[in-house]
Amino acid sequence: MRYPSSVAVIPDGNRRFAHKNHLSLADAYKNGFSKIEQVVQWLQDTPVQSLRVWALSLENYRKRSRLELEVLFQLMNRQLDRALEDPALKKADLRVRFFGKTQLLPKTIQEKIRVVEEKTADRSRELGVAIAYSGRDEIASAARLAALDFKAGKIADIDETTFARYLYSQQPVDLVIRTGAVQRLSGFLPWQNAYAEVYFSDKLWPEFQQEDLQDALDFYGGTQRRFGK
Repeated sequence: MRYPSSVAVIPDGNRRFAHKNHLSLADAYKNGFSKIEQVVQWLQDTPVQSLRVWALSLENYRKRSRLELEVLFQLMNRQLDRALEDPALKKADLRVRFFGKTQLLPKTIQEKIRVVEEKTADRSRELGVAIAYSGRDEIASAARLAALDFKAGKIADIDETTFARYLYSQQPVDLVIRTGAVQRLSGFLPWQNAYAEVYFSDKLWPEFQQEDLQDALDFYGGTQRRFGK
């Protein structure tokens, strides 16, 4: 079977899962974070080298209530503490990277992010976590930085290869998985997803199971990638 090297996940449906099952948002988000850990485990024995997950969009950061953000930040704090001690990440040989406007997060979370990234930096596979992330913002930010370096004479030209160096995450995505019965990408990794295959699941994110992941991988294995040809 042909496997993707890089998988990106848009884990949609936490709030609907809470409503459906009469749960608090805290419980629903807790289930959502646990699902990320499960997906990491399910991919451990596959050739997938990179998993990128959208934990919080920049739009949601700006629009969610302060109470809901506090719930998310508390869970992030706990997950970061777990990541520092979690043998599963070490067993999976995963380095953890966070990307997005992480400077908007509470200082305690920013510091823990720094420590987790440093502690896992020498590992060969990657778990990328997008927090306060917007695809349009990523491209706009990359354009500003590239233009400044061009003006300063640090780069001779701005072509696709050069521009990509200024993105938060440079590796192209092979397979995008979106849960929640929604068929759109919502601006997640637009540059990296240029030639990605896209798999939409009707499952809400906390309901997503190993067989659903395998269905997505099987879907990818059955596609013929053309890269614009």
